[in-house]
Amino acid sequence: MIIRFKPISLYLFKVSKRWILGVLNVLLLGMPLVFIPFIYCFDFNSGIDIFDSAKGTLLMICGTILLFLFGFSQIQIKPFSINAYERTDFILLIWFAWILCSVIFSKDPILGFFGYHHRSGRLEGGFTYLIYFLCFRFSRIYFKPSLVQVQRYLWICTIMVLYAFLQYIFLDPLVHFKNFRPTIFSTIGNQNFLGTMLQLLAFTALALYFYKSKFQFLVLAYIFFSGIILTQTRSVWVSSAIGLILSIGFMAFKFRKAYLPLLILLIILIGTGFLLNQRPQWYNNTQWASESLSGRGMQGIKDASKLSLESGSGRILIWKLSLTATQEHPFFGTGPEQLKTYLKSRNDSMYTYYKHTRGKTIDKAHNEFLHIAATQGWPALLCYWILLGTLFYNTLRFNRHPFILGMLLTLAMHLIQAQFNISVIAVSPVYWIILGALYGHVKQPEQTHASWT
Repeated sequence: MIIRFKPISLYLFKVSKRWILGVLNVLLLGMPLVFIPFIYCFDFNSGIDIFDSAKGTLLMICGTILLFLFGFSQIQIKPFSINAYERTDFILLIWFAWILCSVIFSKDPILGFFGYHHRSGRLEGGFTYLIYFLCFRFSRIYFKPSLVQVQRYLWICTIMVLYAFLQYIFLDPLVHFKNFRPTIFSTIGNQNFLGTMLQLLAFTALALYFYKSKFQFLVLAYIFFSGIILTQTRSVWVSSAIGLILSIGFMAFKFRKAYLPLLILLIILIGTGFLLNQRPQWYNNTQWASESLSGRGMQGIKDASKLSLESGSGRILIWKLSLTATQEHPFFGTGPEQLKTYLKSRNDSMYTYYKHTRGKTIDKAHNEFLHIAATQGWPALLCYWILLGTLFYNTLRFNRHPFILGMLLTLAMHLIQAQFNISVIAVSPVYWIILGALYGHVKQPEQTHASWT
C-alpha cells in the first residue's frame, strides 16, 4: 500500500487562507460594532475616543496579522512571476509607494506613517492605508461569502440602528451617565460616519433584493434606511434618495422585475421621516437644542440655493482651505493626517475665521477625494481614480449580473456621499473589503453565485 502525503505548502496555504478569512470577518463585524463605553480614555469630554481607541487597536492587530499572512502567501505563489499578480496589485503598490514618499517628506513622519502622534491624528496614516490595500487584495482573492453568511451579517448589523433609535429618544446611558452630547452616533461614534456605514449596508440589502426578490431583504433595507434618517446626515440622505430612485429604474427597465415593492419602500420611508420628524421633548438640556428632521433638510436646501462659505456646515470654507494645500504641495501633499498642521502653520484669515466662529480646527477636507490630494498629492488621487475606473469598466463590460450591478450602485452612492464626508477607520475597512469582494466577483463570475442558488 502506497501512502501519498499532500505537500506541506498546500496545507500551509489552506491554513493561511482560513486565517485571512477569519481576520476579514473580524474586521467586518468589529470595526463598526466594537467600542468600550465602560472605561475612561484619553479625551473623555470629546465623546469619540471610546470608539477610536477600541477600533484603532483592533485595526492595528488585524492589520499586522494580514501583513504577516501577506508575506507568507507571497512565498507560495511564485513571488517573482508577474502573472501571479493582478493589475490592481500594481496600482495599489504604486499608490502605497507614493504614500511612503509623502510620509518621508512630511513634517512629522511618525504621525504620517502611524496616523497618531502626540495625541494628534485619526489613525489614518500610511500603515492604515496599507491595511486597507491588504483588505482589498485578500478580499478580491479569497472572500466569497455564501448568501446565508451575508444575510447573517446584515441582521447582526441592525444592532447599530436599534442603538441609534434608543439615542434618538434619549435613552442612551452614555448621554445620561457620561454627559455625552445627545447626537445619533450609535456604535460608530459620529452621526455622519454612522450614516455612511448604514448606507453601505442598506444598498447591499437592495443588491440582494435585485438578485433574489425576497421580502426579508426589503425589510433589512428599510431598517438601515430608517437609521440613515435618524442620523440627520444630509449628504447620505441625498445620495440614498438618488440610489433608491435608480433602484426603482433598474427593477423596471433593466431587470424587468416588479418595481412596485421598491416604490412602496420609498413611500414608507418618507412616512417614517414624518413620524420621526421631531425628537421627544422630555429631555431637558439647556446646552443642547435638538433639531427636527424637516428643519435639518430645509437648512440643507437653503445652503444649496444660496451658497456661501458657511454652506454645508462650513464645508465650502473647508474645501477652499484644503485646496491651498493641493496648490502648495501638489506632488506629495502635506503628509497623511497633517492637513491640520499645515493649516495651523499657515493661519490665514479664512482659517482664523473658521476657528473663531466654530470653536474648532480643521483636520480633514470633508471631501474624500480632495483630502487624498491634499495629504498625499495628486498622483495618489490619480491611483484611486484608476482603481475605481478599472472596477467600473470591468463590471459594466464583463459582468452585468443583478447582484453585481446592485453592488456597483452601492459603491456609486458611497462615492457620492464621500464628496461631503471623510474616510474613517470605523467604516473604511468594511468599504475596502466590499470593494475587493466586488472586484473579485467581477473577475471570477463562475465562482460568484455557486453557493447562492
